[in-house]
Amino acid sequence: MAYSSKVRISIAVSPELNERIESMAKRMGMSKATLCSVLVSQQIDTFEKTWEMLGNPELMGKLLSTFAPDVDKETFAKNYDAQVEKEKKEK
Repeated sequence: MAYSSKVRISIAVSPELNERIESMAKRMGMSKATLCSVLVSQQIDTFEKTWEMLGNPELMGKLLSTFAPDVDKETFAKNYDAQVEKEKKEK
């Protein structure tokens, strides 16, 4: 079988979205299935990286300091840890 190392999924989309997908796939020179696969893969990568960052207070401190240089990374990490502990106790 041609798809022995792949899994096929099926989703329902509106006719309007289907037209947009067809148009974009044509402009990019690929099939609709390939375009959808690329888009899903990119979005999953983005979600995973976001969750990884949210779970790492040191990395979040660095990210925040990029946008707000006056943020103290150590204070941010301590506050983050305190918030996590508080949420655990509330459960």
